[in-house]
Amino acid sequence: MKIAIVADVLINSGGGLHMAMTAFNNFRKINNPNFEIVFVSTNKDLSVLLNKKLDLKTILFDKNDILNKILLKLRNFSFVNYLSIKYDFSNIFEKFLKKNKVDLIFFLSPSSLVALCDKTNFIYTIWEFQHKFTPFFPEYKSNSIENKDALNDFAIKKAFKLILGNNTDLNNFSKIYNVNADRLRTLMFPSYLTQIKNENSLDQIDFEFQEKINEKKFLFYPAQFWAHKNHEYIINSFEKIDDKNLYCIFTGIDKGNLKFIKKIIYKKKLNEKFIIFDYLSNEKIQYLYSKCYAVLFPSYVGSHSFPLFEGFYYKKPVIYNKYTIDEDLKNMVFQIDIEDKNDLNNILKSFISNKSEIISRVDKAKNYFEEKFNTKAIQDNIEKVLKTNEFKQDEILFNSILDVCSKYELYDDMKKFYEIMKEKKF
Repeated sequence: MKIAIVADVLINSGGGLHMAMTAFNNFRKINNPNFEIVFVSTNKDLSVLLNKKLDLKTILFDKNDILNKILLKLRNFSFVNYLSIKYDFSNIFEKFLKKNKVDLIFFLSPSSLVALCDKTNFIYTIWEFQHKFTPFFPEYKSNSIENKDALNDFAIKKAFKLILGNNTDLNNFSKIYNVNADRLRTLMFPSYLTQIKNENSLDQIDFEFQEKINEKKFLFYPAQFWAHKNHEYIINSFEKIDDKNLYCIFTGIDKGNLKFIKKIIYKKKLNEKFIIFDYLSNEKIQYLYSKCYAVLFPSYVGSHSFPLFEGFYYKKPVIYNKYTIDEDLKNMVFQIDIEDKNDLNNILKSFISNKSEIISRVDKAKNYFEEKFNTKAIQDNIEKVLKTNEFKQDEILFNSILDVCSKYELYDDMKKFYEIMKEKKF
């Protein structure tokens, strides 16, 4: 079976890029004669980067090509989809897949290309669906969210399997989207930063950058500047911090909220306490992790996150939103109440008075990371996902029927009927 692993991410997408690179690196290590793996990128910049960083040759399907752009736009209209399937029109993407003799597509991330999968079986990864819980954030009120929902709906109907990052997301997704759990799998990749050689030697970090850090004691929050990332909580909390030698570093791409964040910092006269960087190289991010006092993550979104596991990897105390942290990870982090701006100061004071607790939690976190993200564990999880699938079109159809039946409490009866039909070979 020839499986195309598709990365549809931009090179400045932060965690998305890191996950894709780690996934590619692990998929190519699969040593199973039943699977032939090929790698597909959707933009030229990504192809160049993968070749440079991983020495990995990819097959390029350029979404920026004008014909592909037009086709993707047209497929937003249901009658175009209907005519394409009814009259067996081969779309450009499926022609590409046929040319490369692909049997199965594995989308590593949400992708508009899923709308072009008329005949080719696919596995689809869903990173998050937080807009269902917190629709009030401005970033969840855009057309992109509507498009995301449309793609999710399409994928739910046609995907052979759907991939979630953890069991919490799997259970919530099953309930919210009325998808039977048999079609869902978990597959989690670590950040690329934890899989590459630590490249933070001083000769690779420019002097100006080092001077900004200058042995400062700082909390580190690597996150894009979205409203839901809750940078505001940290700023408000710094008014209450007893430790006058403590700083905070933000780094990430402006997603519309950076101006607001800078305004609050200025209004509260905390300019000297915050250092803000744009998107940074892997080397500089690694450097900041190695130098930071603790990793801070007060985001309204995310039971799991790359900064969480990167903090585990670098053996740093992780201060995480108590309302979002996964149940299994609570004893590895310091839970912060984001409704109480005094709580950050309380946690930091506890670091001084109870250093043994820091050591205990950091050790647990490091052990957890090594258990979940060692090469063998990742390989086993990948092969488990692939081996359990037969990729038959009739089963895809039946899974869709089961999803509908589950809404009307007919799931068990329908499944029994299907098993009888298979046994009698109808």
